Amino acid sequence: MSNTEINTFHGSDVEALAAHFNLDSTKIKSFASNVNPLGLSDRLKQELTANIEVITRYPERDYKTLRTAISKYVNAPIDNIIVGNGSTELISGIIKAVSPKDAILFAPSYSEYEREVGLNGGNIRYLPLKKELNWLIDENDLKNFIIPDTDLIIMCNPNNPTGNAFSTDELKVILNIAKEHGITVMIDETYIEFGADKERYEAIPLTAEYDNLVVLRGVSKFYAAPGLRLGYAITSSDRLKSSILNSKDPWSINSVAEKAGIIMFSDTEYQANVRDCTAKEMEYFKNTLEKTGKFIFYPSQANFYLIELTDTDKTSTDVFVHLVKQNLMIRDLSSFPYLGDSYIRIAMLNHEDNERLANALISYV
Repeated sequence: MSNTEINTFHGSDVEALAAHFNLDSTKIKSFASNVNPLGLSDRLKQELTANIEVITRYPERDYKTLRTAISKYVNAPIDNIIVGNGSTELISGIIKAVSPKDAILFAPSYSEYEREVGLNGGNIRYLPLKKELNWLIDENDLKNFIIPDTDLIIMCNPNNPTGNAFSTDELKVILNIAKEHGITVMIDETYIEFGADKERYEAIPLTAEYDNLVVLRGVSKFYAAPGLRLGYAITSSDRLKSSILNSKDPWSINSVAEKAGIIMFSDTEYQANVRDCTAKEMEYFKNTLEKTGKFIFYPSQANFYLIELTDTDKTSTDVFVHLVKQNLMIRDLSSFPYLGDSYIRIAMLNHEDNERLANALISYV
């Protein structure tokens, strides 16, 4: 396998990676998956076990109880909430609803957006995030990038893989520009809940003011439940809500996921614990590696860092391969547009694993 193929491994590719390097997949520590390492909350495990009989019943057709729990959690009207089989189903539904001719994606970013736009016959163009702005954009760049056919702007906020986020005030600027041109804005907030200062960056409150906005979240990363396949979207656009709901299959969320979501969104103790642990480990990891002068850490509001390798002859792929042979998996970002072979992404695990990775990086780079 060439370096070009190696750098396409992502966090869910542990088995394939182990097979390629002849490793035991159960021993690999994946710092590439971005999933909360604390795992499921004790409360969720206990209550879901006690309510396993829900599997004998159909879910609510309109998921009113689940949407009510989400409504309280995000402080948005229940009628503006749509639930889906993971954020992936909702991304697909939103893009089908908009059916964009020309979509703008702030890049580098998650590749699934581009795939869905292409499947719906649209064209996607990358608007590069600026390194000198800590991977944000200048509003004039956006204004100049819009063409008459542009009808969708896609953002991941905090962004994957850069970790940085536009503040709510900065999002308003983007939304106002989009509204002037009749453009829908889709914001994926998969990682927003990890941030200790999330209220400064979240877009859900803006859905009350902007009907050209739809915001996505899910439980895969923050709640450590990717197999549950539960996501939700918030929008005040009646047109978008109607189009998305009309294209969805009934009962796309099973009764176990429905019950789990109701429990998760009220588990304030778990939510606070995740944010506290994430903040501590992010601070430890950054402080430890920055001392060497060989790593540049960019601001992150997520549970991972975009890290630039400096003052070294090692490429991101060199580092990836070296660490994998020690059963440590990171994300080599050389396949992402606008980055290159000196960037890696590392998500936080528990302290013992983070310490092991930090020492391995320092000794090699």
